[in-house]
Amino acid sequence: MDTLVIGIFALIIIGVILYQVARFLKGKLELKLIKDSVSSGDALKGGVTVTAKKPMRGQLRVALVARKKKRKTGASTNDTTQYKWGEVYRRDEVLVGKREFPAGFSQNYTFEILAPTSSEARQGGASIRATAEALDDGMMSSVLNLAASAADMMQSRLYWHIEARLEVEGVDLYTKQKVYINLS
Repeated sequence: MDTLVIGIFALIIIGVILYQVARFLKGKLELKLIKDSVSSGDALKGGVTVTAKKPMRGQLRVALVARKKKRKTGASTNDTTQYKWGEVYRRDEVLVGKREFPAGFSQNYTFEILAPTSSEARQGGASIRATAEALDDGMMSSVLNLAASAADMMQSRLYWHIEARLEVEGVDLYTKQKVYINLS
C-alpha cells in the first residue's frame, strides 16, 4: 500500500515538472505594472512582454480578477473551518487576436484596465439597489440604498490580481501579479 501511495505521489510530481518544462520550452510572458495599487475608476496600466522560443499561434489576453475565500458548507471538522476560493469578478481584455508568434519573437504590448466600483465588484447589494431604483425617491428608496451599501460592506475581503495569458494549443503561457484596489 505504501509503494502505491509513493508511486502516485511520484507521478504527480513528474507531471508537474513536465508541465513546467513544456511552458518553458514554448517561451515566456513578463507582466509589468506601472502601479500595483489604484482606487475605483482609476486605470491599472502596464505591459506584457511575449517571448517565443518556438513558433506558436495564439491570442494574448489580460484580465483583472477578484477572488474571495468562501466557507465550505458542511465542511467543519474537528473545530477547523475549511475554505475554498471563488472568483467573483473578471474583466478580460484581448491585447492581440489570434496570430502567429514565430520562434525568436519578442514584443511588449501595453494595456489599461479600469478598476471597478464597489457595486460592480460586489454583487451582494445589486438586487437591493435595483429594487431601490424602481421606487420613487422616497424614504423606502433611501432605506434600500443604505441596506445595499451595508450588504456590500459586509462581504468578505477581495483579493485582486492582473493575469496575462497567451492562449495557444497545448500548454498556455501564463503569469499573474497581485494588485490592490480601493473600492469606492
